[in-house]
Parts: sequence; structure tokens; C-alpha cells
Amino acid sequence: MVSEKNARRGLQTATLLMAVLTLSGCAAFDTSPNNSLPLPTGTDGAQTRSITMEIRASGEKPRIEQVVLDGDNTVQQALEKANLIKKFRRMNIHIVRVVGDHRARMDVKYEHAKAHVDPLYDYALYPNDHLVVQEVTKTAFDDMLESLGPLGRAPSSGSERRYRTM
Repeated sequence: MVSEKNARRGLQTATLLMAVLTLSGCAAFDTSPNNSLPLPTGTDGAQTRSITMEIRASGEKPRIEQVVLDGDNTVQQALEKANLIKKFRRMNIHIVRVVGDHRARMDVKYEHAKAHVDPLYDYALYPNDHLVVQEVTKTAFDDMLESLGPLGRAPSSGSERRYRTM
């Protein structure tokens, strides 16, 4: 539980740092039309705005698709456009973003009960992003068994119960 809290705090700090760098005019987060991210070119030589989507369905080979960005797209919109919300009930999603020589992996939290990406993790997609979507085959029954802890015992709350012996 402590590590999850630290991870959440680290994510919040990283998000705040990215926002400060973006607003301060940091060159790595430049959103002007003359930024250093090259746009891929289509067959006719015109520049296209697209991302690479890697779809990993269970029991199948990974499939790679190019998804054209029309306007400001987010992860949720890309999933809807590729019809993955109807195809997969549960998913693990992450984005690999390349800026210059640097790579960043951004995990995306998908809420399977709502069939929607958590709004806090619904990142905007930029050209040349690599969106990886992996199907999760777990069920609600698997979730219940995991909540019981190892060997079907409920996880201890820190204080052991002591029984009186007779």
C-alpha cells in the first residue's frame, strides 16, 4: 500500500513538472508548428498526422496499425476509433512517446467496469506516438480470488488474531 501511494505521488509530481515545463516554454514540450517532431509522410508525399497502435490480443500475434489523427485525439478516442472497447473487455495500455533522443513510457489506466479510460490518464496523442494495447483475459472471479491473498486466506490487516487454546 505504501509503494502504491509513493507511485501515485511520483506520478502527480511528474505530471506537475511536465505542466510547469510546458507552460514555461521548455523546448522539449514545444507545441508550436515548428517543433522538432517530424511528421510521417503519406504515399502522395503529403505529411500525415498518425500514431502507431500495437494491438496484442491473447492467443494471437501482435498486430500493428497506423491510426490517422484527426484534430486533437486522446487515448479514449483512439480506442473507440479502432473498435477496441467493443473487442476487449479489459486492457493494459501504455504510450511510448519519442522526443528527440528521449523515450518516455506513460501508463494508461483503463476502467473496465465503466469501459472508459480514467480521465486522469486520458492523454493527448501526438504524431509518432506508439500506443500499445494488450488484452487482459482475467475475469471478475479472478479478481475475487486475488483479493483473498495467497492460498485463499484473506490478507492480514497487520494484527494477527490470537485464539485461545483449550
